[in-house]
Amino acid sequence: MLRSGLRWPGEQLTPLERRIVREVNGRKTLEEIYAAAKGSYFRFLQAALALAVREVLDIHDVHENVTPPSRELHLADLLVEQAAEEEVLFFRSHRALPLEVLENLCPIWVREPTPHQLALMPEKARAFYRHFDGQTPLGSVLAIDEKERSHQVELLLAQLRDGVLGLLPAPVEKLEEEAERTHEPVTRRWWRRFASGPQGA
Repeated sequence: MLRSGLRWPGEQLTPLERRIVREVNGRKTLEEIYAAAKGSYFRFLQAALALAVREVLDIHDVHENVTPPSRELHLADLLVEQAAEEEVLFFRSHRALPLEVLENLCPIWVREPTPHQLALMPEKARAFYRHFDGQTPLGSVLAIDEKERSHQVELLLAQLRDGVLGLLPAPVEKLEEEAERTHEPVTRRWWRRFASGPQGA
């Protein structure tokens, strides 16, 4: 039988481990917990062992079965469990951000690509990057085609990760208009450090 251990209820559990932990009450056997947790028996045993090693679970009592029931290892079960676990890991490392949040933002170069870097890029990438002028909202640039739009977002994220691109909350022109309206001092108009032309001078 399994019961809670020293490190109960554990941290950063996989979906399967969470299902196991939910069923543990100090009275259920491993077989009974598996009947409720379901999924691949191999992965179930693997997860239960991992919880015991991490002291989330404690083996309270062992009832040996002379003729333990044999269990077939179903590939489909393994794949389903693996896919569920990988999906959780993916979303832990890639926080979802609604595209609507990005559509009103205006990309602006903190450090523009060199002519040599531009020459090495595919034409579609160069065409997309030409709109990073601090004036053009992303929503008016992103493609309608889902595959192409996804590729454009990857291009955008690549430049953000490299620290060479900024995202303005509105076009430079509107930021300047609002600053004039509220008599914002020129020294506090931070976007001018990036914008080129008369407003950025």
